[in-house]
Amino acid sequence: MKPEEIQEMIQIYKGGKNRFGADDATLQKWADFSTKVNRAGEKLESTFIHLFAPFTKGMERATSIFTFVLKVALRLERKRLLC
Repeated sequence: MKPEEIQEMIQIYKGGKNRFGADDATLQKWADFSTKVNRAGEKLESTFIHLFAPFTKGMERATSIFTFVLKVALRLERKRLLC
């Protein structure tokens, strides 16, 4: 870091504000909001895992079948175009 940048950080620290210009109360509100959003996301993820875990095998099978059908269709189309 340049000496000017270090001095600027010292002044910001002494002034009681962060580099975004927000006061402590605003930063605390942001931290609380951020924590709540993260917890909500974790709860949603957990719910989806529990709901969709039983369907994993079926989804894998359906994906395999779809992939096979798509490959066959592309091969047939390629042959048709080459003839």
